[in-house]
Amino acid sequence: QDEAVVLWQIMDCVFAEDRDRLTAAIGLAHDPVSDGCIDIEYRIIRRDSEIRWLGVRSQTIFESGGDERRKLRTIGVVSDITQRKRDQRSLQMMKFSIENMGDKVTWINSEAKVLYANVAACRSLGYTQEEMLNLSVPDFDPDFPAETWQEHWENLKRHGSFTFESRHRTKGGDIYPVEISVNYMRFEDEEYNCGYARDISKRKQMEEALRIAATTFDSQEAILITDQHSRILRVNRAFQEMTGYSAEEVIGKNPRI
Repeated sequence: QDEAVVLWQIMDCVFAEDRDRLTAAIGLAHDPVSDGCIDIEYRIIRRDSEIRWLGVRSQTIFESGGDERRKLRTIGVVSDITQRKRDQRSLQMMKFSIENMGDKVTWINSEAKVLYANVAACRSLGYTQEEMLNLSVPDFDPDFPAETWQEHWENLKRHGSFTFESRHRTKGGDIYPVEISVNYMRFEDEEYNCGYARDISKRKQMEEALRIAATTFDSQEAILITDQHSRILRVNRAFQEMTGYSAEEVIGKNPRI
């Protein structure tokens, strides 16, 4: 608009939490002993109540000569940086979510060197992030000796992604099973292996318990299993041979038969 705008009108539009910071920056730039520069980002509230981010760079020019300099003018550029701030926030949120997710995330290059490891990966393996960046996959995965990496890399490039089970070795030497999903990524002419690993120790323990239970169920002793309403859910082979009833005949029935 063609109407004149004075500084106090602009300050009224500045987001309340940013106003003191902007006021201090202006005051410093107008101080004759300062260099007169402002480089600051702050929010404003428009007339339609929309919040926008502005970036300001300005230079205050003082009268030269004499013991006391007098301010002559301030020249500056104001840019709407709302979209840039939104993009930055999106990237920060994405980085935060990756850093704090439960699964272990690593980025590996074609030489099997670790380029990135999130908090979960470092915590589970017992290394700091700085230490992780000095490791290669064979240092923490005993199922991937150095001589097998090239074959793995070529398979990944060919298929794009796959999931498999492996083992990880902690800094202290403990080994635990993991399920790993890997994806081949190409970014700015560089190739990466982006992997997500999950500790499956509990799942393996449950599978072993089920295997033992299945072995026990197939023993020579007659076994039947019922629900809380005394309905037969399952019988083993020894029960069928001992009683002469087939599983189909008794499942769903009460043991009183």
